[in-house]
Amino acid sequence: MAYCLQVDETVEASVRRVAHEQLSRAVSRLVHGSDNRDDDVHSARKSMKRMRGLVRLVRAPLGKAHSGHENDTYRQAAAQLSNLRDATVLVSTLESVYEDLPTDLAPSVGAVHAWLIRRHGDAYEAQGPQDETFMEIARGLQVAQARIDDWPLEGCDWPDLAGGIGRVYTRGRAEYDECCWRPSVKSLHDWRKRVKYLTYHTQMLGPIWPGPMRSLEEELGKLGDFLGLDHDCAVLSQVIREQMPAQMLAGDQRQGMIVAIYARRRRVQEECRVLGGKIYAEKPALFLRRLGQYWESWRPQRVVSVHVAESLKVEIDGESSAAGEGSSLIEAPAQHPDSGPSSVTVGEPVSRDLEPVCVVDLPCQTGEGPLWHAEESALYWVDIPRGRLYRYNPATQQNAVVFEREGGAIGGFTIQQDGALLLFMDGGAIGVWREGQDLQLLIDGIEPERDSRFNDVIADPLGRVFCGTMPTAAVGGRLYRLDLDGSLTELLDEVGCSNGMGFTPTNDQMYFIDSRTKQVSRFDYDQATGDLRSRAVFADTRDEAGVPDGMTVDAEGCVWCARWDGACLVRYSPTGEQLLRVEFPTQKVSCATFAGPDLEDLYVTTAGGHDRAANGPLAGSLFHLRPGVRGRAEFCSQVEVSL
Repeated sequence: MAYCLQVDETVEASVRRVAHEQLSRAVSRLVHGSDNRDDDVHSARKSMKRMRGLVRLVRAPLGKAHSGHENDTYRQAAAQLSNLRDATVLVSTLESVYEDLPTDLAPSVGAVHAWLIRRHGDAYEAQGPQDETFMEIARGLQVAQARIDDWPLEGCDWPDLAGGIGRVYTRGRAEYDECCWRPSVKSLHDWRKRVKYLTYHTQMLGPIWPGPMRSLEEELGKLGDFLGLDHDCAVLSQVIREQMPAQMLAGDQRQGMIVAIYARRRRVQEECRVLGGKIYAEKPALFLRRLGQYWESWRPQRVVSVHVAESLKVEIDGESSAAGEGSSLIEAPAQHPDSGPSSVTVGEPVSRDLEPVCVVDLPCQTGEGPLWHAEESALYWVDIPRGRLYRYNPATQQNAVVFEREGGAIGGFTIQQDGALLLFMDGGAIGVWREGQDLQLLIDGIEPERDSRFNDVIADPLGRVFCGTMPTAAVGGRLYRLDLDGSLTELLDEVGCSNGMGFTPTNDQMYFIDSRTKQVSRFDYDQATGDLRSRAVFADTRDEAGVPDGMTVDAEGCVWCARWDGACLVRYSPTGEQLLRVEFPTQKVSCATFAGPDLEDLYVTTAGGHDRAANGPLAGSLFHLRPGVRGRAEFCSQVEVSL
């Protein structure tokens, strides 16, 4: 079958099928072969490249370590055949540049051509017995093929694929920019690899809208061929310069050929710049959004086909649902009973020309939880896993570490009424920090959270704190309420990932994000008791790129939600309508808060600084923008602290 998803298969089934087909094809060409061993080598190497592209597409569900191991397997298998491939390609590369060479170099071309052909034969002899070499590679691929059915792909769907293709597109776009300004053999070759991976990703996703996807695949194919020719020409020049015996080619003839080949490279590189400018014209978030819209329109067709094929069960967005007679295959999101016209009047649309400005360039692993400290006119924020608490002073533009938890994490914090900070940490520990004083523990741990940590917290109008924890391999996360007397009440369990929280301007409803569901929920909230009830879906992002993360609410009652792996910040109306999307130059946008004396400054944290190559050159940094709308001051916690 084709190297693409099939309408009558789940994503998981398609990926496993394609992987088995590619490795079976490679093993067959290596073991049984054909009359042309050059073709066998080329075919096997191409299958390895397709496998590396496939692994990158499903990197999220596979996990970094697993995908890295698989990628290394296919890279090493292809590398064992590289000498044979290079010897073959150099002959065809010389033949492809004949027309660019001056006529007076014709004798030189003949000499070089004859030498390259002999060099090609020598490469096969140096490889040793072909059957033995090819059989060794084939055995390694058969071992890899046996692992395919154990790949953790259950429930794989668009968000998983979007992460893979988005990462490849983002890196390819950055490498295109690099090649425009500082082209080199290495930078052009690196760009070529991203182009090839994106070609394979586009091919896999072809059925979501065949016409446009086929056109993109064809243009990527042209670009990949141009970049491949440039690289082969560069290698040919190097081989002629450094390896061809001096007695076989005079110095002036040798230099003449190298100059002519370089002239061809310059023309090819110009073609690459023009074509690359069109392919990478969209920002990564816009590119992913467009593909996500194609996917959304294709999904119902795929779901119905899978339903017919499997008869008893369908998998939609990773959630199983019985397909009984008359059942709906796609369940509409629940609406809150009070989600009619809001009592809050939404003002004029905020500016759509927003451009986030990096104010602290810092590679935080998980920058999170920004809060404005009005008394100090400063912004506090954290890098969760590194346990660092930062303070940013907008007046001086200085950022400093003011507290660091040795060997532990800080999941979030609130600002106490007296100006101290209430820190929520790993193991369920909660403590009070004041500058110049040691951390004072209020709760040294929570037994169910010994292997977990807090992840997001918020103070309510009366000073209680709602605090959510991360899941572990054994149990789900939880949402607690820390009351004024320091006691804890568990409100929710089996939470996938507790994230953003906020209150409506009327303080009778509370927003809550379980990122695993990709939905923003809204509860009825009893301010007198702190109880939550009547959970309903406020915004459903399951068909969109990225995952809802931290959030804040502005003075008009609109929700600003950060999109982890979505490279954006989204503003929703009080009824859940998407009003605005602010694009960011980083993939993992984590949280936002309003700040400044007038609460008209919006600060946004990001994550992924430990891998800026994948997440963007400013990943982990703190950003600022002026959205043209005022925010609401966050509530202070008033938990009793015994000194």
